[in-house]
Amino acid sequence: MPITASVRRPGPSRLRGVVACALLLGMAGCGSEVSIEDREVPAGEAAVCRELLDDLPDTVAGAQRRSVSPDDALGAAWGDDPALVLECGTTMPASFDEFASCTVADGTQWFVPDDAAMEDLGADITVWSLGYEPVVQVRVPGVYRQRSDVVLKELGGPVTAELELVRPCS
Repeated sequence: MPITASVRRPGPSRLRGVVACALLLGMAGCGSEVSIEDREVPAGEAAVCRELLDDLPDTVAGAQRRSVSPDDALGAAWGDDPALVLECGTTMPASFDEFASCTVADGTQWFVPDDAAMEDLGADITVWSLGYEPVVQVRVPGVYRQRSDVVLKELGGPVTAELELVRPCS
């Protein structure tokens, strides 16, 4: 007499479907895309930004690069949430003026708002490339603040290689 196997799945099929959906949604959240603002950028600047994005490293401060949304966004992201985010074609913040300080990290000029530099080292900060066109901003979550020098060094190389320095710090 031949042996036959019968496969049974426990639980009703509706319950299995709910569990499968919950698992898929949970996994999607782990590797979800980082949203980047879709902004109007002149065609020439957008082309330079795309060259910069192609030149950015796969890892920054040990964090792996991840997908962004929309796919054609002029930005990149690294690490788990909260992610390090670079956006190209932005504008300088309202707090920037002709008297603002210039921070040079490994040969790249950055504007770091004075209040952000001195306050809580666990707080999120945003820094901007200074004197380059187009403008780049980098959002550094508090969890990366202790390694912000590494972040600026690893992103600074491509910034200085791809963007034009139009106004050196004096």
